[in-house]
Amino acid sequence: MRHHVRFGILMALLAFLPAPLRAQAVSSIVSFGLANPSGGLGEFRNTGPVARAGVVLGHPRRVSQWRVEMEYARMTGREQSPSLDSRDADITSLGLFGTITIGPRTPRWAPYFAIGAGLQRLN
Repeated sequence: MRHHVRFGILMALLAFLPAPLRAQAVSSIVSFGLANPSGGLGEFRNTGPVARAGVVLGHPRRVSQWRVEMEYARMTGREQSPSLDSRDADITSLGLFGTITIGPRTPRWAPYFAIGAGLQRLN
């Protein structure tokens, strides 16, 4: 439970980064959506909430930018299970990701390339 509280506090802080940081080529990212399990996982889990928060490092006119993001996702089991080891148990996913995006910086839509790595913890 403590991890959830710490994660929530950090997400809230990232969502409200002060405006002066933007002048230094740092901006915040916040997104919300649904985690929809598929394949074998989808047989035993329901769709649940997903939230991401992070920062983009680098001026928007540069060809490359670094992104550091955190993610929280929750998928409940389809049935109440007495054991956490059961395939029907709830899953909480916490992730930390680092990515570099490379592409043209134009005022219009443009394709870009992203490569990254991350750590993920499942409960």
